[in-house]
Amino acid sequence: MPLTNLDNDTAGVSVAVIGSATTTESGGTASFTVVLNSQPTGDVTIPVSSSNTSEGTASVTQLTFTPANWNIPQTVIITGVDDQVADGNQTYSIILGVAVSSDPNFNGLDPTDVVCTNTDNDTAGVATAIIGGSSATTESGGTVSFTMALSSQPTGDVTIAVSSSNTGEGTVSVTQLTFTPANWNIPQTVTVTGVDDQVQDGDQPYTIILGAATSTDPNYNGLNPTDVSLTNLDDDTAGVSVVLVGGSTTSEAGGTASFTVVLSSQPTGDVTIPVSSSNTAEGTVSVSQLVFTPANWNLPQTVIVTGVDDQVADGNQSYTVLLGAAASVDPNYAGLDPADLTLTNLDNDTAGFSTNLVGGSSTTEAGGTVTFTVALSSQPTGNVTIPVSSSNTGEGTAGTALLTFTPANWNIPQTVTVTGVDDHVVDGNQPYTIVLGAASSTDPNYNGLDPADLSLTNIDNDTAGFVIPTIANPTTSEGGGSVSFVISLSSQPTGDVTLPVSSSNTGEGTVNKASLTFTPANWNLPQTIIVTGVDDQVADGNQRFAIRFGRVVSTDTNFNGLDPADIAFTNIDNDTVGYRVAANGLTTTEAGGTASFTVVLDSQPTSDVTIPVASSNTGEGIVSTSSLTFTAANWNIPQTVTVTGVDDQFVDGDQTYKIRLAAPSGEDFSFDSLAPREWAMVNEDNDHLAVLNPRPPLPPEPPVNQDPEPPVTQDPEPPPPTQPVDPRPRQRAVGGGPVLVNITVPKEVGGGPTETNDGSTTSTEDPGTSGDPTAPPVVAKATGPGRLGSYIFLGTDDGDLVVRLDENVPPVNRPPEKAPVLEPRIIVPPTTVVAPVQEVRPVNVASEEYKPEQGPAPREVRKAVAEAIPVFAEPDALDELEKNVREFANQNDVPAKIVLATGFLTTVGVIAWSVRSICWIIGAMVSAAPAWKPFDPLVVLASRDKRAEEEEDKESLQSIAS
Repeated sequence: MPLTNLDNDTAGVSVAVIGSATTTESGGTASFTVVLNSQPTGDVTIPVSSSNTSEGTASVTQLTFTPANWNIPQTVIITGVDDQVADGNQTYSIILGVAVSSDPNFNGLDPTDVVCTNTDNDTAGVATAIIGGSSATTESGGTVSFTMALSSQPTGDVTIAVSSSNTGEGTVSVTQLTFTPANWNIPQTVTVTGVDDQVQDGDQPYTIILGAATSTDPNYNGLNPTDVSLTNLDDDTAGVSVVLVGGSTTSEAGGTASFTVVLSSQPTGDVTIPVSSSNTAEGTVSVSQLVFTPANWNLPQTVIVTGVDDQVADGNQSYTVLLGAAASVDPNYAGLDPADLTLTNLDNDTAGFSTNLVGGSSTTEAGGTVTFTVALSSQPTGNVTIPVSSSNTGEGTAGTALLTFTPANWNIPQTVTVTGVDDHVVDGNQPYTIVLGAASSTDPNYNGLDPADLSLTNIDNDTAGFVIPTIANPTTSEGGGSVSFVISLSSQPTGDVTLPVSSSNTGEGTVNKASLTFTPANWNLPQTIIVTGVDDQVADGNQRFAIRFGRVVSTDTNFNGLDPADIAFTNIDNDTVGYRVAANGLTTTEAGGTASFTVVLDSQPTSDVTIPVASSNTGEGIVSTSSLTFTAANWNIPQTVTVTGVDDQFVDGDQTYKIRLAAPSGEDFSFDSLAPREWAMVNEDNDHLAVLNPRPPLPPEPPVNQDPEPPVTQDPEPPPPTQPVDPRPRQRAVGGGPVLVNITVPKEVGGGPTETNDGSTTSTEDPGTSGDPTAPPVVAKATGPGRLGSYIFLGTDDGDLVVRLDENVPPVNRPPEKAPVLEPRIIVPPTTVVAPVQEVRPVNVASEEYKPEQGPAPREVRKAVAEAIPVFAEPDALDELEKNVREFANQNDVPAKIVLATGFLTTVGVIAWSVRSICWIIGAMVSAAPAWKPFDPLVVLASRDKRAEEEEDKESLQSIAS
């Protein structure tokens, strides 16, 4: 019986953004996790891509989940892309494509995309940088060069006008600069040349004017760059010009500062200025000296100062770039000491901790883990030890209790694994904390410093419910067949859980327990329920019923009120609609001899069932009742019908009539559909013909043992005609001695009858020649004549013959004292039977393959015997033969049974029985009067045990009915 287990899982994909979904054009990242909502039956692959790779890119191109890792979140890192265009913050998406999987629940599933924002780091602007650091031209024609470039990519050309505020002090090399989207970030140089006015007017300031930009890019159009302020140095005085380019700080991360040095007038010889750092542990200079010549005196020379990283949290440190006294042959410059530059090296080291959570922040009760790394942010002066613990070890535990960092490994991250703990209780997802305790160290910057704790969540895997394995075959039977199954809880309750159990129909199935109780101690131990089928003795077909589970009673609110799904069962019906007929003899006599049969129903009816009973010829036999009525109370008690023979006072031979059971009637319509039944009876004639020409008896013979002989196999070949013939019969005929008869054979068979003097008969009929008149005659010795009506039975030593008397042959005397006793014969007639004149039928029973000791005859042997014309005998001989069989059974302590069966199709009625596995057969033939139909032989063999007997009887009666 198919069942349905209601699924509480849905195919889906969970996407969780970690923090903010914002990236930056400076390379800032964002991340999110992806996990399946339920376990797939195959791999699930999800494509990952960016809707705009010029704004952001994903760390992977696809995610693959298997049935093993489906519930472990996978992380995607999104990195912002710098487009160098001042386009503002841009929105884009990380696209999670349609899933591809062999699991139809996931195949084609489209997860939710992640919408991100890339923060723009570009602004429309113009960057101006003076080359060499000097902003002074000289009257001797000294120049200042500066570069210009755009700070972001424009969408169109940007043109900036360039001019001098005082062409008497300085002139520009170009009048305008044009930047395109292709060269916008390539610096273009403007050279400003000082004009010598040959006037000792001192140093003169002037400005290089940068006009407002013109562009189709609205961010740049109208943008007015800052003008460049310059000074035209008077060439009439000696001096050194030191100009700081940019800020006055370096950094431990390698940040630099620069300055330019130039002479203020042309010297008469080289001027050498020493350059050094006051603290090389904080900053270093790119050159150790500057040499100015009369040729380059007015060309600024640049000194680059680079910060040094000491990896110690010592704060920002000041130091000085020393410009020593100049050495020169020019007395105006000799000993001239330029001003030193004071710089600050920015410390990038702080006492602190770098904690990085790898992946998601959730463990699971199924043992799912989370890892994080810890490192110091600066080099300590001594070891730093950090305690690690869990705020709730019932939800999660840390893989290590202590982290130790030294001055050698301080910057190498150490990994801590946190594992979720299963508590078997439905308590929902539980938050807990991995506590990083205050550090202990000889380094005062670290001693007592407390790292930030990590907040985690342990995902609960427990649900309040019942574990009921699928029942492979939820079927019981009315024969007491049972089915058992087990139940346990899916999680640990906080109190006792009681589950009521019952059957929806105790008339079809019962359970062995009325309730099950689970405690917090035995909740996961399966308890067994046994469902047993109930026999109702009514042919009601297979009946469905259910094992019902009532609402749970428990102090645990997660379980209280739960109602598990009922389980459907089917009880297989072992009752059939029908009735059985058992006959006790199928022969009545005109002297008032009776036969009887019983009728009983196969199953209990729902209302009274009436079966009409009638005889087809009340002139031959009558029934004791016209109907049988069965109720729900007496349906299984056999009711007997007695059939009594009727005397008609005519010499008409044994007559066949029928006993009919009409179709049952009643309000139980299942019985109304049963077909009528009928079978043939024989009423034996007790009227006799006059005795004519009786033959004298033969001399006395030695007594014949009447006990049944053991079964033998007759020789299939007839004896040669030349063999001597034994005139003594095996069995005495009525009146004593063999009967001399004429055997009439149809002309088409060949030849005519031959009369012998020793009581034997000769026929020219041979199975091999089929009436060939030239074939030699077959001689068969008569061994046991018997008379029935106008038919004679001759038991011969080479087979069995049945003949009909000629009209000119008087009938054989039939004295009343005793019928002949016939020996039982094995069912292997290998010869030919000569039937009445109207019919000649060869008997070729293919029974050589069957041996009586093998048990009851197979169906094909029964059929062959039934279609043949077997041995004929007087009806009284049957009783004697039955008596002999029973005596043989008693003497040998073997079971014996005789079953009488009849039909309506062919020519002979047959009685068959079994002594252990030995099969015997004898036939009875009724008169050839046209008013009667011949019997159909039906062999019914008794079995060796009660069940087989019942099956055989049932089969016999069904055959009769059909």
